[in-house]
Amino acid sequence: MFIHITYGRSRWFLKAVDIYNFIKYRILRPIISNVSFYCYYIFFYRRYEKTFEGNPLKPGISAYIPCKNEAAHLMLCLKSLLPVVDHFILIDNGSEDNTLDLMYEFQKSHQHEASIEVITMAKALLVEMVQAALTRVKHKWVLKWDGDMIAITENLKAMKKRITNISRPTAYTLPRINLWGDFFHVSTWMPVLDGGEYFLRTFNNRFFFKEEYGRLEHAIIPIYYTLKREIDVFYSFHLSNIRPPLRILYRHCYLDWRQTVNTGTDKNKYRSWEKFRNDWMQHNFGTNHEPSVKFRFSRLIASMVKREYHPVTEAMQQIIDEGKEPFKIIYRNDRPYLMMDKSDSDFKNYYPSDEDISWEPDYRRFYNDHIRLGFTKQDHEPNSR
Repeated sequence: MFIHITYGRSRWFLKAVDIYNFIKYRILRPIISNVSFYCYYIFFYRRYEKTFEGNPLKPGISAYIPCKNEAAHLMLCLKSLLPVVDHFILIDNGSEDNTLDLMYEFQKSHQHEASIEVITMAKALLVEMVQAALTRVKHKWVLKWDGDMIAITENLKAMKKRITNISRPTAYTLPRINLWGDFFHVSTWMPVLDGGEYFLRTFNNRFFFKEEYGRLEHAIIPIYYTLKREIDVFYSFHLSNIRPPLRILYRHCYLDWRQTVNTGTDKNKYRSWEKFRNDWMQHNFGTNHEPSVKFRFSRLIASMVKREYHPVTEAMQQIIDEGKEPFKIIYRNDRPYLMMDKSDSDFKNYYPSDEDISWEPDYRRFYNDHIRLGFTKQDHEPNSR
């Protein structure tokens, strides 16, 4: 297994953060957690360890997976979890590909191996989807998962065995390996290995989420929970940057728009998603012509990857052996040049302009929030297109 972590901040800053987190999570929080557990949980909060309907929780794991346009990897994701998860809650957010069809196919094919629910919530916010999923949880443990995460099944099975007899409220981080561009590449800029969120935790019917700056959802973990941070074992491959380029791009753009509308000083200026998207593309890619933006962003992704050899799951290896991997990093002059979506015939047939060829990708600029969103702070209106 490769070990390579790239940091975007100074070593001293990261050291200070490590010290702060050590004091907060390894010293202070365990003390406060133990006091809360014995003074409050045992007498007051244990009664909430039921479903939202008030029924007793079953042993095992309920997993919720919100998805939008995740067809590229969804079946890999779901099948990797099948030996571990007892109850799937699949939420489709109005996908424009065949994500919903794949959910129903999985439900039909594996209904005798696990309980599988499929929910449609088009145009719902992420926090609304996950909160709806929580009302359907039936098991003692709840697993938060994404449609672009491929479980390392044997490691998750071992984890499930470990948690069987745990009675105290507990939350586990599940470290993961981040792949970029295709199954063979990792980022030279973002961390290859990340500690993961608290993906796995015991359930109670007071479990809820809140929005963070109008962008993402954040689970509230009560102080009486024991926090367990896994270190040496990895539980999934994260493929968030192995998907259609515009899908990745629009997610960045959409989250920036949500943040601008919810927290910006001039909120009304960008109430229109279309106006924000056009100005955002013009600012970051020098054009808002979609095929050109797609080509340039594909080059930007390729500019920040390097090839790494590492073991993958059996299902991933089978796809590689059959030559069916959906995305591939294309090289030019022995350097990564472009991320190719092999299923996108329009992209394959696109002839880049001279401006596309001469455009220089700069991922450090793109992944700097202040620069990427700089156009929203200008006093004048962006130039007319």
